[in-house]
Amino acid sequence: MDGKGTINALLKAEKDAKLVVEQARQERKQQLRRAQTEANDEIISLKEAASVEVKAADDDFKSRHADDMATREEETRVALAEVDQLAEANKEDVIKQLVEWCTNVEPVLHENLLLQLQGEKTS
Repeated sequence: MDGKGTINALLKAEKDAKLVVEQARQERKQQLRRAQTEANDEIISLKEAASVEVKAADDDFKSRHADDMATREEETRVALAEVDQLAEANKEDVIKQLVEWCTNVEPVLHENLLLQLQGEKTS
């Protein structure tokens, strides 16, 4: 019986070893699941932080863009007011010059017609 007792002890030890290995595998699987969950939580956290950062940068850009647009619109209004003021100040002089140019026309034949007429004279 002594040999049977040893065999039974070995079988029991093997069975216990299988249980230890199985328990180690289960613990490793649980650790991997925990690690995966932690990694997913970290990814979500980083995405949220990046989203907040992008939104802040976008809001800052929109704010600066709005300020720039307001500045450009004001500069445009000032420039148009200056142009209107100059136009009003020089209006009479411009009208006089336009009337003079329109009424003092010196008729001149077009250069192509002059060439054609010169060609007829030489023929």
